[in-house]
Amino acid sequence: MSSCPTCQMAIPEGAPTCSRCGAYAPGSPLILTVALTPESGPGVARLDSRYPAIGPVPTPPNAPRTPTPDRFLTPPLSPPDPASVPTSPGSVAMIVITPPPAAPAPVVKLRVIRGMRVNVEYPVYPGRNVVGRFAEKPVDIDLTGIEPDGQVWSSRRHAALTLDKAMLVVEDLNSLNGTWVNGTRLRAGAALALKAGDVIQIGVAQLRVDIENG
Repeated sequence: MSSCPTCQMAIPEGAPTCSRCGAYAPGSPLILTVALTPESGPGVARLDSRYPAIGPVPTPPNAPRTPTPDRFLTPPLSPPDPASVPTSPGSVAMIVITPPPAAPAPVVKLRVIRGMRVNVEYPVYPGRNVVGRFAEKPVDIDLTGIEPDGQVWSSRRHAALTLDKAMLVVEDLNSLNGTWVNGTRLRAGAALALKAGDVIQIGVAQLRVDIENG
């Protein structure tokens, strides 16, 4: 029989934790599992052999202060090997856990499905992408040569696509002939969320939204 290192209550032989405060019995291995998201940033998990790894445990009055860590474990740890974690009374392990890498950003392109250059692809970059025809001012997606001579109905600054992480929206920039999505004309200045397979019509050209995982 051993004594609880936190509240000094007797712990029966073979019992993993103290029945009063929940602290681990001396010599019991500790395994800590921490789930972090890519957005949460690096985290530091504190592992004290006197306390359970799951859930907070009230500290009894006059309990000894947590000692200075006597070992540092560095990634990769998934989860730590119990044999590598100190379990003597009063020992502490500090485990630095790095969250998984963020998923790569999707690759967004516009593919010409009607026009003079079918299957030409235009990459859509993060941020604002102006669609139109190059003239006095540059544009990000230049449709020059996509419409046949005599049927150039796109404006020089016709529409804008904005890519923010996984969200893609389109807005009409007060163009003369309008911007159409899946056969419906957009109201000038209004933004519409797009998804893979949507078809944007600018002038006589039609462009399909293609989205691939990065």
